Amino acid sequence: IYMNDSTIDKVHIKKYAYSIQDRNKDDQYNQLKGRDMKAFFRDGSLYHILVEGDAESLYYLEEEEDGNIIGLNKTQSAYLSMDILNNELQKLKLWSSTTAETTPLSLLKPEDKKLKDFIWYDNVRPLNKDDIFRIPKKDLNKPRQTTRRFERE
Repeated sequence: IYMNDSTIDKVHIKKYAYSIQDRNKDDQYNQLKGRDMKAFFRDGSLYHILVEGDAESLYYLEEEEDGNIIGLNKTQSAYLSMDILNNELQKLKLWSSTTAETTPLSLLKPEDKKLKDFIWYDNVRPLNKDDIFRIPKKDLNKPRQTTRRFERE
């Protein structure tokens, strides 16, 4: 996270970037993933996202007039950029060998609704700035598993 004085300027997620937006409707999530992701902020609000390398997205398309969902749009490309205004997508740009497909909701299978490696970590998701420093509660009934690099004799 890059800061400018006391406000966020940009976030750079390297190697395994995954962004999920809960739509709060019928287990629907807008999803974006790729190798590297940069999110740029202006006055504390997100205004631009750039995904570099193996960019994939799942996005629910809505009609402007009544908000009815048209279907689920799936895109794949080498690069992806998004311009955002007032938390709404204004411009989506994909380049270099792009594929896109929109599927109506009635034809969607459950496995089509999530990108590979999708996990919704709702129990550890920060809800405010103080949550960044909180320690998630552990399940005390679950045995602790550790991975070791070397065997002991």
